[in-house]
Amino acid sequence: MTETERASLAVKELGLADLLHDTELPRDTRKAAIQAKGRHLLQLLAASSGADEFTTSLSAAAFDSRYRGLSAAELIHLIEELSGEDPEPVIERWYRSPDLPGYNVDKAESYLVRDGERTRTQVKVEITNPTDVNGLVEVSFRQRENESERWWMRGAQADVEYETVIEMPAGVRKKIGIVTDRRVAEMMVDTYLSQNIPSILSIPFSEQKLRRRERPFRGEEVSLMADDPPAEASEYIVDNEDEGFQVHEAEQANYLRRLLVDWFDLREREHPYVGMRWDAPGIWEAITDRRFYGQFVLSGRYKRASDGRSMVSWRSEIERGGDYEIYFYYGVVDESRWGMRRRGRWRDNSQLNLQVYHDEGVEAVQLDLDQMEEGWNYVGTYELSSGTAHVELTDRGKGRTVFADAVKWVEKL
Repeated sequence: MTETERASLAVKELGLADLLHDTELPRDTRKAAIQAKGRHLLQLLAASSGADEFTTSLSAAAFDSRYRGLSAAELIHLIEELSGEDPEPVIERWYRSPDLPGYNVDKAESYLVRDGERTRTQVKVEITNPTDVNGLVEVSFRQRENESERWWMRGAQADVEYETVIEMPAGVRKKIGIVTDRRVAEMMVDTYLSQNIPSILSIPFSEQKLRRRERPFRGEEVSLMADDPPAEASEYIVDNEDEGFQVHEAEQANYLRRLLVDWFDLREREHPYVGMRWDAPGIWEAITDRRFYGQFVLSGRYKRASDGRSMVSWRSEIERGGDYEIYFYYGVVDESRWGMRRRGRWRDNSQLNLQVYHDEGVEAVQLDLDQMEEGWNYVGTYELSSGTAHVELTDRGKGRTVFADAVKWVEKL
């Protein structure tokens, strides 16, 4: 995890007022959290007065007062002039509250477009802030030195060509269009201090194709989430970060293993996420990756494939009985195939083993990893009564690793 992500976790638990007096928090994390919180205040103030104007005015004021320092009263007066509002309520909430903005980044695409006599690169992305806290994000691009070079080959040759800061008020969705001269290999969305983990969302693009009928789109289309029409069908999603998700570990094999778990504090860490390793752990560990599902935290659980005695489960309360389509989210399909090659051939029994609970009983479902795609994978349609819907995944498998992420129930109309 990055220092910004660790700071975000600390700030989510405590407001700045409590954070300043928390002596148990590690010094480096506490320092990073305080610095990130200060940066967050500048984001909030900039969002209320305009990022460009705020940056220009604050830089000029800091330069003018470089020999004596900029006082708090002068800063507040500057913000009042820029925004026309009293910033003290914003500062008070920032000081007392642990609330942070969070963002959903969706529908990112890149292609070539004719712009007059030139062929340029069009990038579109949709960013939403469904929280009640104003914020900012920074969008930047990396391009290829060689137009035929793939994004994963860029190495140190690629550099950031374009950067822009976008204001994201609470409850707003923005469709953003950017046109650039060079072909884009990757887009990065830096969410700063936020609920998002990873805090920087990296989206690679494949080779862009020319869309002759498309016209260049620059700027923003803004809509309010409150104006979204209600969904026609009931949909229930339980992620591994939600209360409806639970880990059911197999009983520890012997006293020595229990001792090691307690000794190294494997069940509770200072930070809840670990890095993905080739040698997967023997217990369900939480990891983060952009390919996982999540509202703000893109995380999942993984462990070494075993004999099926260890499992995870997803439970959701269904309001209305009926037929429901069930989907299983799987974002790291390739990693699940690690270790499944034997004498140069794919094993045929590379499967995920699910248990689906429904009105007729319990059905064992096997999902073939060779047939699964990144994202939502259809499991089946089942009749469910109102009440608790339940799906389980065991660690049984012939591959190296089993991943658990999210389950979705969609009412069939």
